[in-house]
Amino acid sequence: MSKSDKKQLLNRILKNRRYPVPMRDLTRALECTERTVYRIIESLSVELNAPIEYVENQGYQIRQDEAALIELPGLWMTVDDMQSMLVVLNLLKKLHGGMIHGSIDVFEESIQAQLKSLNIDSQKLITALKIVPIGHKMVVYSTYQTILTALLTGKQITIGYDTYSGEQSNRVISPLTLVYYRENWYVDAWCHLRNELRTFQIARISNIELLTQQSKQISEQALAQYFTQSYGVFSGRAKYTACLRFSAAIAHEVSKQIWHPDQQSQWQGDDYLLSVPYSDDRELLQDLLKLSPHVYVQSPDCLREKLLEKLTMALQKNASAEK
Repeated sequence: MSKSDKKQLLNRILKNRRYPVPMRDLTRALECTERTVYRIIESLSVELNAPIEYVENQGYQIRQDEAALIELPGLWMTVDDMQSMLVVLNLLKKLHGGMIHGSIDVFEESIQAQLKSLNIDSQKLITALKIVPIGHKMVVYSTYQTILTALLTGKQITIGYDTYSGEQSNRVISPLTLVYYRENWYVDAWCHLRNELRTFQIARISNIELLTQQSKQISEQALAQYFTQSYGVFSGRAKYTACLRFSAAIAHEVSKQIWHPDQQSQWQGDDYLLSVPYSDDRELLQDLLKLSPHVYVQSPDCLREKLLEKLTMALQKNASAEK
């Protein structure tokens, strides 16, 4: 641990403790001798005027009346903090294809300068990070920014929206939550056209305008009940429970996955049984198609019949193409 890291860590320990910290705790946390701790305390006190005091037979503390006022100058993070933050910043930039503009560039440059002063090559961290966003849809930055502004100011927006099948509509919505799900951005909102909660994929918004009207307020409890009960992005009160049986070929892999917070599962021989609540079956059917022929829908019958119908259509389409 570098000297600057020890200073930062000592500062954090003293600021976050309500009572004096014994020397033995400080040496253990900083992984150094008592003499080194004394030198760090002296450096903070003399060079940075930190109000650190010793309480007899107890330990060291920052004077309580001044603890909230003490901030070390500059971008004070440990090396591990800076390396982790740099990875996160580059993850955001690569993941969202430029949607996040230069707002984080200054922060990133500051971290890189700090690492360079410690002779750490930050470029190695950046080049070692590989992101492959399969299925990611590009979002217009101004659309994202308008939604974010509406969320922060509590305003309604009007949008032009294209459905999966290409149907277009114009509607007024009250944005409630930004959602990043399966490499795409969505907004949970109250739809004033349908007079109910809906989820909109931001990439399908063709035009957008910020309105002056206040957004409709929905309680956090109501949002949680609506958006977390059912499987996938298609929310709403769960109407069915899908009981699925996965064969040995993929059972162990599926058993490591979380399909829903309220899922139920068990092993039956080499087969893995999984039950998940759902309302709209569209996304669930897509996932089951990907895992066919290693999944069997035990119930409900309507879900199994829809899956069979889609598998039959796919078989017929590919069989006719061969001819």
